Amino acid sequence: FIQSLSIDWNKIEDDSYLREIEAINKLKEVVLEVLLNISNQIAFHDFRIVKGTTHINVLFDVVIPRKFSIEDEVLKQLIINEVKEKCERITGTIIHVILNIDKDYV
Repeated sequence: FIQSLSIDWNKIEDDSYLREIEAINKLKEVVLEVLLNISNQIAFHDFRIVKGTTHINVLFDVVIPRKFSIEDEVLKQLIINEVKEKCERITGTIIHVILNIDKDYV
C-alpha cells in the first residue's frame, strides 16, 4: 500500500517538502471554501497541482446535482475566478484553474 502512493519517503524529513505539502493542502482548502460559499451541493475530487516556471495549474473536477440552479458555464467561470483570485493572493504566483463539471446522476 505505501509504495502505491508514489511518495518519496526519504523526502519527508526535508522541510521544503513539508512546506510544499502544506501549500497544496492550503490551496485545496481554498477550493473547498469557494465551493461551499456557492452551494453545499457541490463536491470536488481529483484535485492536483502542476507547477510550471511561470504559473501554477490548479486542476480538479466538480460534481453538481443533475438539476442545479446555476448553469454549468456560469458556475465554471464563478469557481475559476474565485479560486484564481484567492490562490494568487496566497501564493503570490499566477494561477490557472482548470476544472471539469460532472453531473451527479444518483
